[in-house]
Amino acid sequence: MAPPRRKRLRRAAKAPVEAPAMAANDFWGQERRDLSGPEAVPEGNNPVPDKPGENSPSAGTFEDDVGNEVQKMQERLGVDIKQPLLTKRKMFEMGTKASIKTTNETSEHVWKLQQEQRQNLHLKYSQQFLTLFWEWNVDMQKAQKQQEKLASMFQEQRKVLQQARAVQNQRLQKIKNLYVQFLESMQDLEKDHERLLTDEQSAVREEMTKLQNKIMMEVVST
Repeated sequence: MAPPRRKRLRRAAKAPVEAPAMAANDFWGQERRDLSGPEAVPEGNNPVPDKPGENSPSAGTFEDDVGNEVQKMQERLGVDIKQPLLTKRKMFEMGTKASIKTTNETSEHVWKLQQEQRQNLHLKYSQQFLTLFWEWNVDMQKAQKQQEKLASMFQEQRKVLQQARAVQNQRLQKIKNLYVQFLESMQDLEKDHERLLTDEQSAVREEMTKLQNKIMMEVVST
């Protein structure tokens, strides 16, 4: 029968070894062999040291090893968790940049198209205005010449002036009608551009919303 002092030494040596091993087994099942250390030997088969501290494992050193292993595992798990999040974040940033690039390209294309339409409209009506003003100027010059020639002939001059004024009124009426038509065309064009821009912006917002929802669902699912 072993002396009571030797039994107390065996229990003191076994307690620090078994407690950290059981805690490591509960939280880190996959690292059980690395953290549990050597298996406990039954009391009957455990050799009893002759002196305290001889041939017995150091409890403090073993606890430090276990703590180091747990910290390493936590660091590895932290890297494994962060990597998918970083990947999802990069995917979200890439998708956002692509959407912004698409929006800018679409806006630039719409702006160029609208600018071209405005230029074509201005060119069309400018040519018509120039033609009418030229004709009106020619008519005015003819009327002045006719007035000079018919200065001595009041009655005939009156008839010619009436005809010239009628023509001028017709020209002016045409100019007014053309101007009104021009304003209406400009208003219609602006409305079409605003409607097109609104539709493009709505489509871009929907695409951005779908992309964000898709990325968020992927992040949540992971």
